[in-house]
Amino acid sequence: MRSTKNRRPVIRKTRKIKNKGNLKGNLKGNVAANVVKRRKTRKIRGKKAVMRGGADFEKASISKISFVPTDEEVLALIAQANNAENVRKGLATGSTDNTPWRSVKLLSKLYNLPGKFGLCPDSLNPDKTILAELGRGDKGPGGLGTSSLRVINDRNMPLGSTSCGPNGVLVECQGEYGPNRMNLFYGDLEKTTRLLNDYIKFRNDNLDAIFEMYVKKINASAETMKLDPSKEQQLVLNLQDDYRNVAAMFSRILESNLSLAQCGISVNSFCQTWLRNGSKVGDAQFSVMSPHFQTRFFINDLNALVNCGVTREEIASYKNIIAHFDEIMSKDYGVGGGGPAFINLDGLQERLGHQNNASMKSFQEKRGMFSQA
Repeated sequence: MRSTKNRRPVIRKTRKIKNKGNLKGNLKGNVAANVVKRRKTRKIRGKKAVMRGGADFEKASISKISFVPTDEEVLALIAQANNAENVRKGLATGSTDNTPWRSVKLLSKLYNLPGKFGLCPDSLNPDKTILAELGRGDKGPGGLGTSSLRVINDRNMPLGSTSCGPNGVLVECQGEYGPNRMNLFYGDLEKTTRLLNDYIKFRNDNLDAIFEMYVKKINASAETMKLDPSKEQQLVLNLQDDYRNVAAMFSRILESNLSLAQCGISVNSFCQTWLRNGSKVGDAQFSVMSPHFQTRFFINDLNALVNCGVTREEIASYKNIIAHFDEIMSKDYGVGGGGPAFINLDGLQERLGHQNNASMKSFQEKRGMFSQA
């Protein structure tokens, strides 16, 4: 124990500051000392600090760009899908000369781009979109799967750019899910629900393979740091080490002998329609006029993630990347762009699954939305 014999007594009375010129310097010194103290405290409490708050940051992130529509909005979206089909049919067949040019905005938010890009093809045939062609293998190696539903990699850097990850795509838009299918919402409630349920089942049945695809894409992106592989722009320098840590984190999960659920990883799917949260049903919010679904893997249990071998440094880096992702998504797909732009498919399936079928049918009849052959 240190001796207190020669220690100066504590002067509790506030002393008058004689040299005011040193006040600023003293304050700077105190602030610096407090910062060092806080850093030491964080280091000591590192385990608890990282784990505090669970995976709430993921829920908040997902809610910033997606929402579950109300019953009325669901039926309004189906009605708008039917309006869009009438516009598509009229323009494709030339059967109408009085279709307002503005109505083309129901087919794609980028309807004005050349049809060769495959977003809104000149034929106005959803089977000819770039995503349907990539999924079938008309261009490139083709997607994961053998049915009308496939999964393909998004072109851009997952989470570093405005890409959630792999895209689920309908590759037969003139087949079992109806002719000229442009979107999840289509025809009537039964047809809409069927594609929703089938896609989520397909996704869940192939979840491990989709996750492997996702991890490989992240690792490829970590090697170049390019936001778009065809361009030179890279992820901002101060986040590149974080992104490498995220790649290492997901690789660690992929290589473990545990399931995704055991590692605290879950998945959420989204799609764009003719609606943003807080607005009325209107123009298309999607670019590609064929059904496609964004995929977001996320953490739902931080403790399970640590038990899977993921380090706290990797988790901290992942949180930094998600904070950046939230920021860049806001402009076009979140509040900055007019409200969340994506329908949360998992939330929608849960909502429709819990519906009173008789009540929903009655509501549909009141809106004049009967099943179409």
